[in-house]
Amino acid sequence: MVQPASHPRDPRGGARGRGHRRRALPQHVRLGQPEARHRGEGLPKGEGNPQQTRDRLFLRPSRPLGGGPGGGPEEGLRDPPHPGAGRPGHGGPLVLASGEKEMAEGRLILGKEALDLLRASGLSVLRTEEALDEAQAVEAARAVGYPVALKLSQAVHKTELGGVRVGLRYAEEVRGAFRQLRRLQPTGPLLLQEMGQGLEAFVGVLTDPSFGPVLAFGLGGIFVEVLEDLSFRLIPIGREDAREMIEELRAYPALSGARGRRVDLEALEGLLLGVSDLVKARPQLLEMDLNPVFLSEDGYRICDARIIQAP
Repeated sequence: MVQPASHPRDPRGGARGRGHRRRALPQHVRLGQPEARHRGEGLPKGEGNPQQTRDRLFLRPSRPLGGGPGGGPEEGLRDPPHPGAGRPGHGGPLVLASGEKEMAEGRLILGKEALDLLRASGLSVLRTEEALDEAQAVEAARAVGYPVALKLSQAVHKTELGGVRVGLRYAEEVRGAFRQLRRLQPTGPLLLQEMGQGLEAFVGVLTDPSFGPVLAFGLGGIFVEVLEDLSFRLIPIGREDAREMIEELRAYPALSGARGRRVDLEALEGLLLGVSDLVKARPQLLEMDLNPVFLSEDGYRICDARIIQAP
């Protein structure tokens, strides 16, 4: 895991404290708009690998980097507790992040609420409906159109928990999947969603204590897990920054027509700009994980989102 130094390097060079080198951000990070550039020549280079940075950005809820009073760098990176939580076969149903979504560092926004927030900001999301029982799930599936996906609404790590069922084509499959997921999430709505198609990508935001909000972009699967292929910019960004974030990925050929699958790059630029504009307009949004985002020649669709908002 990439760890932030307790004495971060000043962007103009040198370190605030002897013997410390800033490690909060990888070398991919660059300054965005001119108003950010004049503060220094560039962000310091990080020493961890991008996969570790992605883990910290996207795979665990966390406070802004730097920890809290009396704690080291790890203090701000711990998962929020879910009292009584367990895994299937280890003590019964999961007790997930439901009801009280207030975390020590802010409010955790998940599920349809997070997607609705993004939709209201002009971003494109997959159609998602909530269902409290089997009948509502079947009705929602008919409204959305088969095939559909059914998933937990109150978990951050849905896939790891076995909380996602995809490719449901009939009412009986929806009913069966609903019963299975109800064992993991006994209360609250489950999410019924249209199936996404295209290349999987993620877009994220992390608030750095020294440089402010950072925008991250990469493709999913092997591109991150094996190639460790990510790009970063400080928010706000402009159209040129968005284009550079896309083109500097080693996976760029997969976006620009390799194997006959071309992505709408203009729409993708619009997604990155839209997230930047949203965070600029609402600085209380400390972290954001849009993952996965489906990219195709017809544009993009956000499938799932996790947002942390300051209290």
